[in-house]
Amino acid sequence: MTSLADVMTMTYEREVENFKEQMALAQGRLETLRSALRNALPAELWAELGVDLNQAGQLGQDELWVDTKVTLGGITFAIRFRAYDSGRYVSIVAPDYQMSEILISVYMRTATKQDILVAFGSILREFAEKIPAVQKKQHDEMLYRFTRYDSAFLVSQHGVKQLCEDIKLIPLLTADERAYCRKEVAKGWWEIRKERQAQALKEAQRAEQAEQAKALKADYAMRMQAYQEACRQWAEAETARLWKPWNLWAVRYVPAWAGTQDVECPDDLIQEIFVLDSPEYFLRPGLLCRVEKVNEHNGKVTEDFTFVGFLDARPIFHAFSTIEQALPHHRVYHSGNYVVNVPALEVETPAPAPEKPERPDGVSLFDEDFDF
Repeated sequence: MTSLADVMTMTYEREVENFKEQMALAQGRLETLRSALRNALPAELWAELGVDLNQAGQLGQDELWVDTKVTLGGITFAIRFRAYDSGRYVSIVAPDYQMSEILISVYMRTATKQDILVAFGSILREFAEKIPAVQKKQHDEMLYRFTRYDSAFLVSQHGVKQLCEDIKLIPLLTADERAYCRKEVAKGWWEIRKERQAQALKEAQRAEQAEQAKALKADYAMRMQAYQEACRQWAEAETARLWKPWNLWAVRYVPAWAGTQDVECPDDLIQEIFVLDSPEYFLRPGLLCRVEKVNEHNGKVTEDFTFVGFLDARPIFHAFSTIEQALPHHRVYHSGNYVVNVPALEVETPAPAPEKPERPDGVSLFDEDFDF
């Protein structure tokens, strides 16, 4: 009894056999094409042309080709031998200097090797007839190249060795023209050499400047670290000397002029000030009070006469200080990354802070190596 697995196995085996048959047919076509090329010329001529038929290129399943070159009169011409149509034809394709094509096809079934050699010879004769025109064009293009383009550019694009070889291989150049071309090559090489030397000098200077900047940066970083440490010690010492726990009052009141204002929300008329005076001072008879106001942001104390409609007061206690950030109601003195918070009621000021190192030229404060 045949199972589904048996059917699948039979299908797979048939596909493998078909694939092998297709591969065999393709290999047979390839050998037929290679044989057609091999029989087109004598083996010794293939060898002289430097052609290895085993390295022939294949285009599709029905075309095989090999490329070679022939040098005549100092001019190199490209030739392609192509076998196609199941090996029945071999064509000789020879692009000339203007990139047009000379195409000769030989019917292999009736052609003799002599026929193929004659066809090949006709190609070579075509080449020989073109040699004077090609040499003249090479001559004109070589002179145009050196008069049209900068010598240094030509040397950079083609190299000294290649240019000298090209000049040597162009037979129509006169002695003076050859000398001119070689002089231009030497000039271009010298300009490139000077440019490279100048570039090398610039790179050396940049490297030296980079090393100097690196040394300056390292020295500045060390001095800044020492400066920050000095600032920390200064902030700790002055905080210990000038700061102690203290308090002030936040007083809310309604100004005397509030009665003249027409507002929708009476709370908008309430104002708040920070004072050193005790709340009992505001409970005395009379409206005119002389108060010592403390600026919330910079700790500055000022005396002022304020018409007060006293509402309430709440104490503000400063029970601790810090050298890391500014505190409200304090006079703040900065140095480096540290601060000294001086209570508003303290009349003394901190000792002079450490002097900050001068930043050298070429060192940026935004450098990632700095975290100051």
